[in-house]
Amino acid sequence: PGNGGRDGVKALIDTARAMGIESANRFDASVLSTTLGTQGVHPLEMAQAYSVLPNDGVLRRAHFISRIVAPDDSVLYQADVEGERVLSAEVARTAVDMLEGPVRRGTASGTLGGFPRPASGKTGTTDNNVDAWFVGFTPQYTAAVWMGDPRGELPMVGLPSGPVFGAGYPARIWRQFMQIGRAHV
Repeated sequence: PGNGGRDGVKALIDTARAMGIESANRFDASVLSTTLGTQGVHPLEMAQAYSVLPNDGVLRRAHFISRIVAPDDSVLYQADVEGERVLSAEVARTAVDMLEGPVRRGTASGTLGGFPRPASGKTGTTDNNVDAWFVGFTPQYTAAVWMGDPRGELPMVGLPSGPVFGAGYPARIWRQFMQIGRAHV
């Protein structure tokens, strides 16, 4: 809260960067609404950052290829899966507990309240319904769902079900995706 709120924004930006949100490098610390998520972040960065929480505060960078194995079973490539502690385990576990709220009794409970596994996450909807998010995790997987128009800020309204909110389509997509993954755990 010091320095007219800018110290808090700087702490948020530093934490976001530590949790793997590279785009935090371009965040403007003078924009106090940054703490509300008003600066753009790529969905992969959101999933990577949220994955720190069920990993007890350890960041493991996202990668698209885990391993390449030759026909003779020799490993040609193995992704670096070493992690880096960026939050204390206590802080990460507290965040996991807090983020169970939106899933079990909060904004996403209508869509995810009966989810059959431990799950935590957060919904998000920007002004005029131009972006809608659900980012969540189970102990095994983390996924981010974003809906919006990549060409610009176009409101997602006028649908038969009404305007798009993070607790609606994004949470439903997340649920379906995570239940498919359940078969592979």
